[in-house]
Amino acid sequence: MPFLYPPYNFPDVILVIGTDASGKDHVTNILENMIREAGGEVEKRKRFFCGATTKEAYSTNKGFLDRAQEALFLAFYPFVGRLMPLIFSLWTRRDAIRFRGPRKKLIVVGHNGLRALAFYWARQTTPRGELLVSDSLRHTFSLVKEKTGAHVLVLDVDHSVRQQRINARVEKGLADRFDLYMLGNPERSEAIEACLVKGAQELLDAKLLINNDLTDEDLRDRLRYLLCT
Repeated sequence: MPFLYPPYNFPDVILVIGTDASGKDHVTNILENMIREAGGEVEKRKRFFCGATTKEAYSTNKGFLDRAQEALFLAFYPFVGRLMPLIFSLWTRRDAIRFRGPRKKLIVVGHNGLRALAFYWARQTTPRGELLVSDSLRHTFSLVKEKTGAHVLVLDVDHSVRQQRINARVEKGLADRFDLYMLGNPERSEAIEACLVKGAQELLDAKLLINNDLTDEDLRDRLRYLLCT
C-alpha cells in the first residue's frame, strides 16, 4: 500500500529542473502519483511557469519546431555572449509577471531561462567558480520567487549515469540535440550541470536531489523529505 501524504503538505507550486538525462520527467511522474494517491489534483506545465500544460509522461517525443529551436540555440549561444543574461532575464521576468497559479497543485518541468543561463555561466565563470550574476538578474529571480512561491528541486547526476541514460536514448532513436551535446564533452556537460545547480540554489533557494539511479521508493522518501518538511 502506498504511503499516503495529505496533498496540503506538498507545496502548491513545484519546479523540477536539471540537465538532460537528469531524470526530471521520472521524478515528476513519481511526484504526481504521490499527490494523486493522497487525493490531490495536479497540473503539469513545461519549461516555464506559464508554459504549455502537458499530460505527457516523458518529453522525448519532440516535434520539428522544438528540434529546430534546439539546433539554433546550440549553434548561436556561444556567439550571443553577454546578451544572454539580458535576453533570458526579460523572458523570465515576463513569465513571472504573467503567472497565475491553478487551483490544483502545479508542477513545472524544466525552466528554459535558467537552463540557458547555465550554458552561459559554464563559459563565463570566474577562476574561483563564481557565477556572473548581475543585480538585475538577481532581481528577476527574486520576482520569480515572489510571484510563484515555487519550491524548487534541482537534480544532479554523475556523468557516467548521464552517459548511460543518453546512450539508451540513442539506441532507441529518442536522443535530441541537447542529449548529444551533453554526451559529446564530459567536462563541458559537468560544467553546465554545476552552473545550473549553483544558479538554482543561489537564485531560487533550490533543494538538491542527487538522482543517480535511485529506486522509486528511494525517490519517494527523498521527495517527502525535501518537499514536506
